Amino acid sequence: MDPKTYEAFRNRLIGLLEKAVALDMVNAGTRQRLSRICRKTLENQFEIVLAGEFQGGKSTTFNALCDGRELSPAGAGLKTSGCIVSAHHLSDPDESEWAEVRWRSAAELTDGFSDLLLPHLHHLAPSRFERVSAADLGKKLDLNLAADRKLVTDAAAREWNIWERDRAGYDPEQRGRLDLLRFASLTACHYGDPGLAEMRRKSRFSPEEIGAMSVFPKDWEARWSDRDPARFTIQEICFVFIADIRLRLRSENLGRLGCVLTDCPGLFASRWDTETARRAMFNADAILYLFDGSKSVKLSDLKALEFIRRNGMDHKLFYGCNMRGHTLADSRRILSASMGALASSGFAAQPENFALFHALLALRSVQGEHLLSDRPEPFIRSRVSPPDIRKALARHLAILDADAPDTDAPALTPGLVRSAREISGLDRLMETVEKTVVSRKARAILIENGSEMAAAALLEAEGSLRAREQNAFGREREFREQVAATELELRRFRGNCMRAIDRLDESGPDYALADDVWQRLEARREMLTRRSGERIYREVVSKFSVSLLVKQRFRERISGILKEEIDRCFAETINGWMAELRDGRNAVYNTGIVRRIQAVGRELKEIWDASALPEMNLMSGITLPAFSGDLEMDTAAILREMENSPALENVRYNALLAAGGVTGIFTATSGVIVAVYMLITRLFWVRIITVVAFLVNIIVMVLARGLVEKSLREEIQRNLTPALEMLFYEIRDGVRTEFQSFSADIRQMYRQAFQAAADRPRQVFEARCRQAETDFARSRAARLAVADHARQVRETRIQPLRERLQKFTADTVQCLSGTGTDQEAIHDTDS
Repeated sequence: MDPKTYEAFRNRLIGLLEKAVALDMVNAGTRQRLSRICRKTLENQFEIVLAGEFQGGKSTTFNALCDGRELSPAGAGLKTSGCIVSAHHLSDPDESEWAEVRWRSAAELTDGFSDLLLPHLHHLAPSRFERVSAADLGKKLDLNLAADRKLVTDAAAREWNIWERDRAGYDPEQRGRLDLLRFASLTACHYGDPGLAEMRRKSRFSPEEIGAMSVFPKDWEARWSDRDPARFTIQEICFVFIADIRLRLRSENLGRLGCVLTDCPGLFASRWDTETARRAMFNADAILYLFDGSKSVKLSDLKALEFIRRNGMDHKLFYGCNMRGHTLADSRRILSASMGALASSGFAAQPENFALFHALLALRSVQGEHLLSDRPEPFIRSRVSPPDIRKALARHLAILDADAPDTDAPALTPGLVRSAREISGLDRLMETVEKTVVSRKARAILIENGSEMAAAALLEAEGSLRAREQNAFGREREFREQVAATELELRRFRGNCMRAIDRLDESGPDYALADDVWQRLEARREMLTRRSGERIYREVVSKFSVSLLVKQRFRERISGILKEEIDRCFAETINGWMAELRDGRNAVYNTGIVRRIQAVGRELKEIWDASALPEMNLMSGITLPAFSGDLEMDTAAILREMENSPALENVRYNALLAAGGVTGIFTATSGVIVAVYMLITRLFWVRIITVVAFLVNIIVMVLARGLVEKSLREEIQRNLTPALEMLFYEIRDGVRTEFQSFSADIRQMYRQAFQAAADRPRQVFEARCRQAETDFARSRAARLAVADHARQVRETRIQPLRERLQKFTADTVQCLSGTGTDQEAIHDTDS
């Protein structure tokens, strides 16, 4: 199913859902369920993350796709802000657009500069920070305390001195170290400001306010000439303190497929930026990696893509080559060279996953469309004028050597704008991504969480009306007898269900999943040893002095290297493993958890069908949910079942349900990773300090003998190998226990969802009984009148609409299977 076909099917479903929401004689709960299904179908179904190196066109592309509104900062010359900006389509025409800001906590701000300033903190307060790693600094340093902010200021001053001594060589890898230093200085200077505290009390803003808050000062560089962060006001640099911005906009581009678009921060600038980017990409359905097309793909791009691959997310990758400063012909040659470089590095480089585009041309053409419309968007009109857009389009088209109409016209014309948008390639770029995402998620959106769920709600409404009809013609004594018989059958049904649900208590899958994770960690131990040993060797060679090697700071440096490499090894392995779970690619999870969940679901349905309940007057129209075991796909169904049930006991999966999607899974994963890190940290210093002391002695002995190259490398590796083997042995049981608990949490979540599903028939039964009691209090004539109206609504409105939803399901299944043509299904009448 291609994106256009999906859009047509989705619009057909929305039309049916809107009719369902408008039905009378359905209770408020059913109407609320139908409204939620309709809203979910319109919004937030696909998440596409824009990733890429500094100034590769991410923010410009983001703004173009947000209908030309410049909401994400672009071209400011900064390599880091650590701020995620996501845009969601707002489907409700009566709701005002809004933006929600989450402010960074003190610990999150510290994560932004921990790697940069920790060596200075070791010197300034050795007793306090001697054994603190960069990952743990946020727990030890409290920016709410003036004394700790003074420490950061002093540490930043020492780093400024390093920059001053060698400006040209300060950041040889161009990772944005200077920007991190500036951010640290701004944080220490302004975090205690009452004006910032007042601003942080507010979380909801208008999109226009966000546009002003996220714009970097134009004279940013000039005002840092004397390294004084006090030259900036809080209003000018509040972006430093923002963690993420969630925009709710009416956007034609986003609304077309119900897409969520996220502008991801750059990788590697800081620990915070990297972890923020990792989380955004984990939650996404697709990663659109944009690289600067002024030259072929760079080593920094390959490094970022390797990070994505190591974290198990390379199967989501698509590529956009942002044409800048070249003709179309030259840009195509650059794209071909980049595809070759990616293929030689082991990335899937199929031509269909690449697209040429021009981000700035796309942005200006979209803005031009708005300016030429009958009702120009005020936000865009305040930023640009038609003459500005005409000049910009003409300039970019001339560089591309593209043939477009009206480039010499004195005014902006529709022909120029249309041609510029087409040449920009933006629409082709998004269609490339959408095609794959749609093919993977169309069934879940349109059927499992769409038409099937809505049809089940209507079937239940039909059953309630039918019960009222039959009760109206019967006697109250007969109703009481029905109630007693139904209650007896419901008790039997629930007892049988609980025996089936209890099978989810078996813990075998937990051990299998924990073993799966541990085996992957073990498999990376050799690489961890090799990578750590090489870094230690380079550190030794850079010092190359016995007197320096014996100093305490050098020992701390080796300890820091080992801790960083262990953190990296565990984070990459665990996140890659979790990405497999999220996308249904983990065989152990599928065998141990998914199959068991599906088996319990089938057994509950068989119990229901075998019971007398479906034939009973008070129970007609009820269906039980079928869970797939796919955490993302099942979210909507689990939410529905948990609506009237006690909250989940486990805090990790409260996050999952609160998010209404897979976002909470990463929250849960992060909890496991933190627990594993704490376990490593607890054992780390006991084992590693001894190892480091021994290792330093070995290095000194080797250097004293004048053997540096091969012998030194071999001695480091030889001593590291047993040390890391022992560390892995000591943490093995603790790590496995954490992942056993993680697996048990998933089983518990499904257990409670199944239990809620088994309890639902009784809830429906009790609601129908209450309605019957109310009806029996009326006269027989009044009951018969209600029954006649109920029959008419059921037969003429609800049942036909439910049958149309079921036909929609059949048409969608046929289209997805390829057994029928898309056009036949799209244009089939619903009447």
